[in-house]
Amino acid sequence: MEECELTYREREAIDAEVAARQHRAYCDALRACGAEVVTLPRIDGLPDSVFVEDTAIVLDELAVLTRPGVESRRAEIENIEPEVARLRRKVVRIEAPATLEGGDVMRVGRSLFVGFSSRTNFEGFDALQKLVKPHGYRVYPVELYDCLHLKTGCTALNHHMILANPDMVDTGLFGCEILPVDEDEPFAANVLRVGNSLLVGEEFPRTARMLADRGFDVRKVNVSEFAKAEGALTCMSLIFKQRPQRRRVATPRETEETNSGHRTKPREWKLPKHTLTLGKRTLVMGVINLTPDSFSDGGRWFTRKRAWDHADRMSQDGVDIIDIGGESTRPGATNISEEEEMRRVQKYVDVMIKLIHSGPYSIDTTKASVAAVALSAGVQIVNDISGLRFDPALADVAARYDAGLILMHSRGTFETMHKQEPVADIIAEVARGWRESIAEAERRGVKREKIVLDPGIGFGKTQKQNVELIAKLPKLIQMFPDFPILVGTSRKSFIGHLLGGAPVNKRVHGTMASVTAAVLNGASIVRVHDVRAAIETVKIADAIKAGMLEA
Repeated sequence: MEECELTYREREAIDAEVAARQHRAYCDALRACGAEVVTLPRIDGLPDSVFVEDTAIVLDELAVLTRPGVESRRAEIENIEPEVARLRRKVVRIEAPATLEGGDVMRVGRSLFVGFSSRTNFEGFDALQKLVKPHGYRVYPVELYDCLHLKTGCTALNHHMILANPDMVDTGLFGCEILPVDEDEPFAANVLRVGNSLLVGEEFPRTARMLADRGFDVRKVNVSEFAKAEGALTCMSLIFKQRPQRRRVATPRETEETNSGHRTKPREWKLPKHTLTLGKRTLVMGVINLTPDSFSDGGRWFTRKRAWDHADRMSQDGVDIIDIGGESTRPGATNISEEEEMRRVQKYVDVMIKLIHSGPYSIDTTKASVAAVALSAGVQIVNDISGLRFDPALADVAARYDAGLILMHSRGTFETMHKQEPVADIIAEVARGWRESIAEAERRGVKREKIVLDPGIGFGKTQKQNVELIAKLPKLIQMFPDFPILVGTSRKSFIGHLLGGAPVNKRVHGTMASVTAAVLNGASIVRVHDVRAAIETVKIADAIKAGMLEA
């Protein structure tokens, strides 16, 4: 690489051993994002050949072999062609006098943006336009300001958002939301999107943090030795997506296949005394509120006899987990003292665990002290609606007992969580909150395989956003493939609104419709009040989901 072409940088020594380690780490990062990595042999006499991005433009229907703007790189095309032809049936070429390099082409949906750099000329732009127009692509020119390639200054994060340095690239034509890089990190706009993850340069911590706050799965990579050769993250690979199928049924993640096309096996949720299989079938969690002011049952189970009878009935109906809570989290509920919540839990939990349900119990609490009391009595799961925001020490307790931990997304304090102003992008907000909760849990010793995530339906979301979260559950699953997801829609107010103002006790059928949607979209656990109805609903939904996969 020390003999590579340079346009803007002064030549400096490149440590070959460090570069080799960085390249191996780069490939490992791609694999960790779910990519199959094909490495090509080194080509003596072609020092820039590691930067394979410039040799081809890979689209769904075809690949376009480029004609680099410097003579020394044109022999790279012959070496890359056999591998490209193996992965794309149709391969076309840019011919002289046109020059075009892959680093100057950015795809956003069916639009291709081409930067006019020192390596790409108008003839290259025109040739690309003629080759891809029959396949439904439109090509747009982009002005660059003193940067090597278009992708030096911008990256499409998705179809509606572009990370860019406006000092390098004219962003006026993009028609997307522009996310500017930090002014102290001008070269941070070159990131590599792999599936639902983003590889970001290790030297750009502010940009990495900004992207993580936007809900992206950010993975930091060091390619500093390649930067000395004017290389960056996108330069070192060509990404081939799976060819689109003629007919494809979109299916949620479950025992066999996800929407991203990856097959997943059922996983085990190992609890202190039980092991639950997640993914083989959808599990049902039944709710018992040990409170006098629950929104769903008006405190019907706020006597020991009734609570125990209700737990017994759930157990006979086939519930997998019983979730008990000593504090109501309904809109307008009063935050009770730690002592009162512990008293309520202790009053009920011993008999339930010893005499009634043989399966696992979970404790619905945001307080570490209450969790400790419940876990010491034999409860095996902690269900935290604050995602560790109210009392992070709750994770310490879960780790100490090796308990399962459910992290729910919510915003605001106990008093304000149902009064939050709506956010613009609820998927990004939930993803951001989950990442913070996961990081806190792991920092305090909770094993990743102990964690289940909950999007927090009905907590600080609009009616439309609650529906959106259920509809886009596959997207969240793709973003968090290591974590099972629990969905709790039972008797929530958005169901009442959709049913024309139905009261809480008239929302059973609406709840079961939402449970069905959650199951079909990949939920591993559903949390409900009406257990028997949910058990029957889930059996049918699981059977339909299995039929979708077979189809």
